[in-house]
Amino acid sequence: MHSNRRNLGFLLMLLPIFLQAHDPVWAKDIAPILYDHCTSCHHTGGLAPFPLITYEQAYFNRFSIAQSVRTRQMPPWPPDPSYRQFNHQRLLTDAQIHLIEEWAASTAAYGDPKDAPQAPVYNPSGEALPSATVYQIPAFTVISDQDDYRCFPMPANINTDQFISAFEIIPGNPEIVHHVLVFADTSNICYTLDAQDPGPGYTSFGGIGSNTAQLIGTWVPGNLPTFFPENMGYAIPKGANIILQVHYAPGSQGKTDQTSFRAAYTSQSLRRLVTLPLLNHVISLTNGPLAIPPNTVKTFNAQFNLPVKATFIAIAPHMHLLGKSIRVWAVPPGQRDTVPLIRINNWDFHWQGAYSFPQAVVLDAGTTFYSEAVYDNTENNPNNPSYPPKMVTVGEKTTDEMMLVYMTVTLYQPGDESLDLSGTLTPAPEAIALSAVALDVFPNPAVAPNVNLVFSLPEGENVWIDLFDQQGKWLKRIQEGIFPAGEQQITIPVANLPAGGYYLRMRTSKRYGMASWIKL
Repeated sequence: MHSNRRNLGFLLMLLPIFLQAHDPVWAKDIAPILYDHCTSCHHTGGLAPFPLITYEQAYFNRFSIAQSVRTRQMPPWPPDPSYRQFNHQRLLTDAQIHLIEEWAASTAAYGDPKDAPQAPVYNPSGEALPSATVYQIPAFTVISDQDDYRCFPMPANINTDQFISAFEIIPGNPEIVHHVLVFADTSNICYTLDAQDPGPGYTSFGGIGSNTAQLIGTWVPGNLPTFFPENMGYAIPKGANIILQVHYAPGSQGKTDQTSFRAAYTSQSLRRLVTLPLLNHVISLTNGPLAIPPNTVKTFNAQFNLPVKATFIAIAPHMHLLGKSIRVWAVPPGQRDTVPLIRINNWDFHWQGAYSFPQAVVLDAGTTFYSEAVYDNTENNPNNPSYPPKMVTVGEKTTDEMMLVYMTVTLYQPGDESLDLSGTLTPAPEAIALSAVALDVFPNPAVAPNVNLVFSLPEGENVWIDLFDQQGKWLKRIQEGIFPAGEQQITIPVANLPAGGYYLRMRTSKRYGMASWIKL
């Protein structure tokens, strides 16, 4: 009996250690997941409403994070991976989701600081192409209280024919910029239209008012910079104009925007890419017109026959708020097997984009493309902009509907079947490693009411100093502010802290240091 009690007591003593060992911690388990899948948007200046770079930020939002990943609302990735794989998929495994849920539901501890990966640092301006040619619209204050498609023309300022090998679109005011289309045009019609409309730019419902313009870039929320495959790009002729068409949604009235388009040019001759709505609601619908009566769920189909052998590198479906799902596939001539291209089971108007194939998709002349899109114009659709529902037809307003499938394509060349596209088109912003900073804490162990933290900065920076307990749990922020260059000494009161081990962490936007001491 006594032996059993001793064994039970021993097991009870080990239980906290066992539980702690199996609880996920920030440093080893959670930070790598967030850094790989979330912080490209969740960083200061990023698209997301709050950053998730630091332990404190994740800890504060831990329950929201757990709920969002449990429902797979985050990270946002609309395409069905079981239908088709794409580059840069933001997908969490079941095991990763379980780790996040366990961490949030348990102690949500920091863990051993030695296990923590270096936190990524993102360009605060949001720019991934620092040497690009910049086209920025003039400061424009929205006047209309309705959907406004505003076109801003400007000369490309290139003296020879060139190619764009990469680009990025940076919304000046993400709160009001619904989407952006960028065109290149050799005509000057855009300037005539601009002169006829007061204020910067001109309003153009539909296109930009020119039949010779070519689409060269798009931005919707969630889009990242686009880098084209080697030896491919968009051709921009000398003397061309760049036109940014910015869609300002209702509710933008009185707010100001200054969106920019940044293009990386090369004079090298590249394979010409074009982006075309090969499947569309204008000429491709087989059961049109696109009209969704109120209180109905309706399916539309489109079809297109490919006239030449071609190489496809990306695809981008587009619908509005009534969209429920969309599927796109192809059937090569003389074959029964289909080529799956994309399937989005739960369409989300706010998370749409262009998706690049890991390997080029080569299709022969005579291939037939098909698309099937479902629209929900009932009260059960939480995104329905009208209550009660009303008839919805084709148009470019948010409350209208569209059925488009854009494809980025080039003429076929032998060998394209093995063309590897992984690592190209819309990668995450490049992360910059933090420099290590040596921290000195004295006296150590502490024998006085205060300890001193000493470190050196090569330049003046904003500094954050935080305190953690021995289990890695964040306790409080010790100090925050701009420190000058040179050696710094901070006095930290410790008299009110219980005896035990503690960690001090110093961090700037470029530097990181961790130190520990034992308080007697």
